[in-house]
Amino acid sequence: ETLGGTWPVKHDASDLVRRILDLLPRSGASEEALESILPHLRSAVDTLEAGGRSDRGVADVAGMADFLHVSPIVGFANAIAPPFHFEIDSEAKVARGHGAFRRAHEGGPGIVHGGLLAATVDELLGMATTFAGQPGMTGRLSMRYHHPTPILEELVLEARLDKQKGRRLFMSCDVHAGDVRTASAEAVFIVVGREKFADLDTQRQAKESAE
Repeated sequence: ETLGGTWPVKHDASDLVRRILDLLPRSGASEEALESILPHLRSAVDTLEAGGRSDRGVADVAGMADFLHVSPIVGFANAIAPPFHFEIDSEAKVARGHGAFRRAHEGGPGIVHGGLLAATVDELLGMATTFAGQPGMTGRLSMRYHHPTPILEELVLEARLDKQKGRRLFMSCDVHAGDVRTASAEAVFIVVGREKFADLDTQRQAKESAE
């Protein structure tokens, strides 16, 4: 995909912030060295605040136009995202994801924080609701952690729609690190109309205008 506007530089800037998130908590830099970078960080904040908010694009589902840029899981312009790469395999009827968590996502020593892994699984399951032809929201998510999931190693996720009963979508997902299945999930998503997303987007815009 060819990116336009300011997205490429936002992606580059987010990569630098990711490096800061990885390095800062355990940095051995002196107090003086850390203080020396504060003016640069404050200047960056001032620049971003002065720029205001950009307009969101138009999407089939209201408020979701920039999701692939700003998502906390796959958003290349969101510095808290690892980020992961998601894609739909229409022939196999599965949604697949791959990527690696960083040091900033560490829970136990050398392993991914379980809640962050659950969030990633949840997002991929949400993408897999496309096989129902309508967007869905999480109603219930049950995770099983079979083995510790490592940071800094490529993970492969696969999510699927197992069956549909009315508005309820029964979903499942597996997480692998190499040949090891580290986690699995079962979930129920609820089909919601596009008007629900439009209503949520209207509420968001009202809050942003009031800030």
